[in-house]
Amino acid sequence: MVLAISVFLAIYIFLSIFLWLGWEKTREFEIPPDFKATINEGQPKLSVIIPVRNEGSNIFALLSDLAHQSISFVDFEVIIVNDCSEDDTVAKVNTFQKTSPYALHLLHLPEKHNFTAPKKEALRRGVSKAKGELIITTDGDCRVPTDWLKTFWAFYKIYSPKLISAGVTFHIESSLFARLQVIEFASLVGSGASTLAWGSPTMANGANIAYPKAVFEEVRGFEGYTEMASGDDEFLMQKIAKRYPHSVYFLKNRAAIVHTNAQESLQSFYAQRQRWGSKWKYYQDWRPKLLAFFIFILHLGLLMAGCLSIFGEYPLKIFGLQLGAKFLVEFGYLSRLLFFFGKGQLIALIIPLQWIYPFYVVILGLASQTKTYYWKGRALK
Repeated sequence: MVLAISVFLAIYIFLSIFLWLGWEKTREFEIPPDFKATINEGQPKLSVIIPVRNEGSNIFALLSDLAHQSISFVDFEVIIVNDCSEDDTVAKVNTFQKTSPYALHLLHLPEKHNFTAPKKEALRRGVSKAKGELIITTDGDCRVPTDWLKTFWAFYKIYSPKLISAGVTFHIESSLFARLQVIEFASLVGSGASTLAWGSPTMANGANIAYPKAVFEEVRGFEGYTEMASGDDEFLMQKIAKRYPHSVYFLKNRAAIVHTNAQESLQSFYAQRQRWGSKWKYYQDWRPKLLAFFIFILHLGLLMAGCLSIFGEYPLKIFGLQLGAKFLVEFGYLSRLLFFFGKGQLIALIIPLQWIYPFYVVILGLASQTKTYYWKGRALK
């Protein structure tokens, strides 16, 4: 067992260094001083699509952020697609719509619908109504910086990408639970950016991605994945990457980072990660499946080794060396990610997270095998 865990750990450390190098390989994008957006008179260049369900406490702040963008209000439109909200989301949007400086549209999914993937359907309807050349999606509980749209548009005009993935992070809350989520989530976003840098896209986040409307229509949107509630981001990215393998990018720029809220409770965190984890078995590419299985087996092995070392059945010194080697690489990589996201003050919390993470991987790995999960008051598959 010592040999097996050592081999698995050596591979894991190699992969971690591979991701670290991929992150460093991704150059930070800066808008050239002489960049000027090409204005299409009477036609918005960008369409921001926001699927919402029960976001009454958040949506007004996001709409206000969009009212302070550094590009002209005639250059973009915002499309809200309401998924049967049961709170005052619609009322908040209607109120803002009366004084909105930009074109703000409100669409509705049918009441009491039975869509298997309601968010995908909301996005599909939003794209079909969009007038912009570039589609940008985010979520109703997000906050966006002033240069968000300008940065996306500049990157799009300079590199002509078929899909752009960008950073998402959490607001720093006072609770330890929320702060640990910031670190864990940074690792997920960083992994997605790093694998993109090496030409093997794995993860993206629908709270901050963009793609030309023509490309969405060319790959037939979410066709082939409409029976799965989750995956509106990663499966679309992989479809586009398959058609355009060298035209999917990560936008590494702090002005493009979206902020959202960490989960407030263990129950909501569990439901969210269960939803995310349920996607891996549907990947058509075997590499993400193998990686997910490998990480699960490694951390299960570490938990077993830890238990055995307590009873003297596993060499404690070797176990300590194994954990130390793993920690050093992960600490260096995560530190770089946290500094980019402006969360450098959380670096010390990487230490306790190291002890929690193996339990997290194993529990969520098993939980993701269930066919049904609950999200925003509904059971989804």
